[in-house]
Amino acid sequence: MKNTLKIGSAFISATMLFGIAPTMAHAAPTSSQGAISTFATSHAKQLGAPTSAEECFSNGTCAQEFKTGIVTWRPSTGAKALTNSAEIQSFKQAGGPAQLGALESSSWKSSYCGQIVTTTSGKTRWLVVVDQATQPGSKIDLQSSEAKTWMAQRAKTRACFTANTAPVVKGPENINWTAAQFIPAQRALLSITDTTAYVTAADANGARVPGSAVVEVPWLKTNTAALNDWTGKSTWSEGSAIQALGLPTSNPVWNGTTAQQNFEHGTLTFSRDNTTVKTQLNTEGLKTLEESLNFTPKISGEYKTVNERLTIKEYGNSVFVYDAQTGHATVMDQRVYNEYLKNPDRFGAPAGWRWAGADGHGSSQYLTTMFTDAAGRITTVWGADTASVVVDPAEGDIFTINNEPATVDPAAINWDYTDYSLIQSARIYLHEGDNVAYTIAAGSDYHAVAGSPVFSSRWLGYNLAQMKSDAWDSYSDTNQYKEWSQGELGLHSKVSAIGLPVAAAKTVVENGVTYEVQEYSGGTVKWAIPGAAAAANAGDAQITLNAVGQERVAAADAQRKAIYG
Repeated sequence: MKNTLKIGSAFISATMLFGIAPTMAHAAPTSSQGAISTFATSHAKQLGAPTSAEECFSNGTCAQEFKTGIVTWRPSTGAKALTNSAEIQSFKQAGGPAQLGALESSSWKSSYCGQIVTTTSGKTRWLVVVDQATQPGSKIDLQSSEAKTWMAQRAKTRACFTANTAPVVKGPENINWTAAQFIPAQRALLSITDTTAYVTAADANGARVPGSAVVEVPWLKTNTAALNDWTGKSTWSEGSAIQALGLPTSNPVWNGTTAQQNFEHGTLTFSRDNTTVKTQLNTEGLKTLEESLNFTPKISGEYKTVNERLTIKEYGNSVFVYDAQTGHATVMDQRVYNEYLKNPDRFGAPAGWRWAGADGHGSSQYLTTMFTDAAGRITTVWGADTASVVVDPAEGDIFTINNEPATVDPAAINWDYTDYSLIQSARIYLHEGDNVAYTIAAGSDYHAVAGSPVFSSRWLGYNLAQMKSDAWDSYSDTNQYKEWSQGELGLHSKVSAIGLPVAAAKTVVENGVTYEVQEYSGGTVKWAIPGAAAAANAGDAQITLNAVGQERVAAADAQRKAIYG
């Protein structure tokens, strides 16, 4: 055999194989405490430059690969090496240091199996055949009954133990990239072998980019959820930090039981069993992640780190939120974000968003955010009023988290968070604490007109609160707020023709009944304030139209006649 390192190795005969007991198992080290580095420095000519970081395994063995060798270490053996490429391949084919433990010496020649090495994993010792002329890659547990039987018969049979060579591990140099899987979302080719996965860059047509690096990405082999996210096959791939990582730019670097790997758009940390995967995105990664959400209108502004878990970008009433702990991002209404920030685990992992609420009769759209629990069930959350949120949980009834102030300062109302009426060109805020509605004129851009007067109405508030109650059926029920804010099929009715309030409401008492009386642009509203035992029609008011209101009704009647005949 050539190129076999024999430094510091002791001769071990076949009759001595059972004489060496396996070392007792202790807590697995996280490094060789410099032993491999010292060994490699003193044997740099034989080993060459390192091609991997030092890696330690649960069996107490640490190892590192070099250009022309592999060095293993554990406290009981010290640092030992193989420098013959064929022997190294056979050793790794049999299981390598992760399964077999540390080399007890360099390779030596057995009378029955040819060139072999022995190893110890702490629990047992192994004999591994590394001779290419016999049965390379075969191994036997020297503490097993099979080994004892073979040792007892070998002098008579003059044969090695039964061959059990494992299949050749497919390395990156043997990959047929024309048969690899094309991943359009990453402009990459993916090859999953029997033991790991490899990635290389591809063009838009799925052909390998000439000269592109081949990088090992082991978690794509064993973590199906992460694989589906990275390839874009997951239901929630949009908003997945793993998909936003892009192409790998380095092989994993191990530190004990975890590894870190660099990508175009960030860094990924994963455990040896690949069950724990955590992402950290750079600015380009955050941009890619945000773009994957396809949210419109675009959120301008700068990314801001809230804490080690959350990164956000705020614009207007919308907030882009990236949760590094769950590895997902979404867009939230500002009210939802404010509630989410109190406890990011309350609703589940961010999963998606959608616009809801446009019904063609003046109701404005509102942003809803979806969250998923461990079972994949969806909870949907959206903003309500000026500071509250409504929660539609995966299980149970819809409920509201009421964050409204105890008293209302009209100047402090965020009108963009309020109901919008197209027919009235107005914004309406309901203070649920006392069921009072506040109104303000709105422009063609749907925003409140700055400087416009704000008036309150208990009549509108009572009816709007009724519409927001659990008992309300939006398909069959009606009340005067609904008619006031929508008209009849989008055209004015007597109720909607009353228009917006133009003066503060007054309270009058007639025959023991308390009324709210208020002037509107189209007439007067007189409403009997209901007591505790209110009738079903308690929200109905007496409406008297003035000339402006009558003109609105007449114009609407003419339009109806033209449309419907």
